[in-house]
Amino acid sequence: MDWKEVKHFVSLGQAFVPINLENRGDSVKLFFRDGTTACLDMQANLFLKRLLTFFGTSAAINRHRYGELVGKKQLVPIALSYGFTLIPFNVREPIGRQSRIGWFVSREIERFQKKSPHVTIVQLSSHNIPVFHN
Repeated sequence: MDWKEVKHFVSLGQAFVPINLENRGDSVKLFFRDGTTACLDMQANLFLKRLLTFFGTSAAINRHRYGELVGKKQLVPIALSYGFTLIPFNVREPIGRQSRIGWFVSREIERFQKKSPHVTIVQLSSHNIPVFHN
């Protein structure tokens, strides 16, 4: 497995979200501190799994460990190292069994701006990403 994308995200990444790419289907879009983005031909869940493997953990372990702390079973933040915590948000309406969850590096979030009763904009230094909530 090539860890280049994971290492690049760990050093400069701000968020990654699932997207639908024409002629490729369910993919992942990475957002970086320098204002650039990159699309990878893999699902967001697979990128998350590779990122967690890079840190020697898994989603199930983190959900069990931190889920009780925050009182949740779903959308549980994932602490990977000091200052590197991933926060989940719903970022799209899925088609079929696609993931709707995007992951944001907590230290990269600058502010939230309410757009409508069900949509909030997560503002990063170089990107604004809409998220959905009830």
